[in-house]
Amino acid sequence: LAYVCILTVQAGLRIGLVQRGPVELAPGALTDEAVSSLCEWAKSHHYGFLRFSYSDIDLLARLPRIVPAQRFDSFPVYAGYGAAPFELMIDQKREDRAMLAGFHHEARRQIRRGLEAGYVVRSSDGPDQFAEAWPLFVACSKRKRFTMNRSLESYLDLIRLAQPYQCARTYTVYSDGHAIGAAFVVRDRNTAVALRATAELRKPSCSALMHWVAMRDMFRAGVRYYSLGPSGPPVGRFKDRFFPRRMLCPPPLTVEIAPRLCRIWLATLPALIAIAPGLRWLARTAVVRQLFRVEGVTGPAE
Repeated sequence: LAYVCILTVQAGLRIGLVQRGPVELAPGALTDEAVSSLCEWAKSHHYGFLRFSYSDIDLLARLPRIVPAQRFDSFPVYAGYGAAPFELMIDQKREDRAMLAGFHHEARRQIRRGLEAGYVVRSSDGPDQFAEAWPLFVACSKRKRFTMNRSLESYLDLIRLAQPYQCARTYTVYSDGHAIGAAFVVRDRNTAVALRATAELRKPSCSALMHWVAMRDMFRAGVRYYSLGPSGPPVGRFKDRFFPRRMLCPPPLTVEIAPRLCRIWLATLPALIAIAPGLRWLARTAVVRQLFRVEGVTGPAE
């Protein structure tokens, strides 16, 4: 089996954003027939194109051999933000002691001080805990002056669809019953990704403890790698304390579903990039249309 989660943007045509996918549940599970059936499904649902972004270079390289595809970014929502070409990946080890020994001493100190301060980390696969933590994410975006590119509703849709598969989890840090930090982590067969993380500005910081609990919890669930996301400011220095390895992120791949509509979109794209807020506004309207199981015939995963 293989899975894709399609984030749908309505922009005169339907745009399908496949972030970090397709995901194979076993090596070689994604067959040529499965890819073709996914594109047939997209065509029947009036998509203009599907945009695939994934750090698995070999898997992305297979797609153009099966369906019409080009190596370019058809939806550069982060244009102008200096998106980093690297993803920071932590290789997990079986023993906690071996993991901690591989971190910078400052990361170990922050984890220890968080425990000494009595911080408690709770996790949930349901939407309620994420909704409770949402004000923390909003406050962080205002403090650091960046735009939230997705709405609360789109995250809650993703969590509900992911819940039967236990592949999306919220970790919230509490101090005396008050939420002071949160991380939203999604996972596939091998990798957990911290999609969003935030913490109040206080001492001791809860950030290192929060990620430590999340990565070890995901390891117990069978996940080998923990991604801290892209490198670069403003939190690059904090991430580097875990001594992650840098994985090169290949350019996104665009699969044309409706070539005429795709050409129209590409003609308007430079103007949208010139007014970057317009493209980010479209991203905020995106919804998770469905989580799909990709087999010989593509259909909803129910």
